[in-house]
Amino acid sequence: MTRTEALVQALEAAAQAEQLAAATERAAHGGGGRALELAAAGTVWAETARVYTALAAALPADDSTGGEG
Repeated sequence: MTRTEALVQALEAAAQAEQLAAATERAAHGGGGRALELAAAGTVWAETARVYTALAAALPADDSTGGEG
């Protein structure tokens, strides 16, 4: 995996976490009863984003990140 690939995965996971956070808020205010499940899923996606970000930081730079390889 390259740094760029890890960053792309981190962004995708963060987007999922953001969508689930919004869905959690709607469920919490709407009384849908799924808020806890949505919050748990959002937490998993947020942690996934953090892991990919840490992985990207540990990987050597590739051409598309503009760093030295």
